[in-house]
Amino acid sequence: MKIIGWVVMSLGALFIGIGFWMLSTAYLSTSWPTVEGQVVERKVMTRIGQPGDALRRHLEYSVEIVYQYEVGQKSHQASRYSLGSGDTIVGGFNEKSEAREWLKNSPYQQDQTVTVYVDPKDPTNTVLSAGVNWTTFMPVILGLLLLLVGYFVRLIVPKTKAPS
Repeated sequence: MKIIGWVVMSLGALFIGIGFWMLSTAYLSTSWPTVEGQVVERKVMTRIGQPGDALRRHLEYSVEIVYQYEVGQKSHQASRYSLGSGDTIVGGFNEKSEAREWLKNSPYQQDQTVTVYVDPKDPTNTVLSAGVNWTTFMPVILGLLLLLVGYFVRLIVPKTKAPS
């Protein structure tokens, strides 16, 4: 049973490592060069909320945009908003109409110019919102929780003797 504690702690360490990589990349994104881009598509996405709990499942809506930009005379398209939230600009709407209303009044209108932060090492790695946000910390927080759970599993598992 102690092996389970070690496995959970190892997963926690892995998540912490990934989290620190994400945090450092998000922090560095504020100094990435910028180019002008253009909004080419805006959409409301649907997903199932609380998928682990069959009694609380419901539809949730989020807003995503696709933008086009040019680096070195080569055109690219992307949809990542930030390094913490991925493609989702805003989400958690309970009604599709609420998401559409937000999109209607949003700063991201069709054919509008946007500032695109471009990773100098990879022109396909971009964001519209550079820097660290609270969701960027999630892997570190999850990793710390897994470390604690694994540690407590190791502590509370009684030392039992093998049957003779």
